Amino acid sequence: MIEEAEKRKANYFDTLNQEFKKKIDHTFVIGNALDLSQYEDESFDVVLMPLLLHLVKEPAKVIKEAFRVLKKGGRLGCSVLGPKEKCTYLSLVGSAMDEFV
Repeated sequence: MIEEAEKRKANYFDTLNQEFKKKIDHTFVIGNALDLSQYEDESFDVVLMPLLLHLVKEPAKVIKEAFRVLKKGGRLGCSVLGPKEKCTYLSLVGSAMDEFV
């Protein structure tokens, strides 16, 4: 089952890369948000973490890694589930972002 998921992921990112290369120069990559050590500091213009931060045990570590690999002036995009007042992780994420931004 995991092997099939890995194949689907690879196909999905190959398709994204082919389609969007026609429009902009880019490369999509996927990595372990807690450990992006395979990437050098200031490697990326954009880091996207959709629906991730409320699922990890160490959101501050994830944000710290994201900012480490972001180029100066780069953009970080994150999202969590639910309305602000019902999402308990938003206060944690906000605190973590205040620490690293």
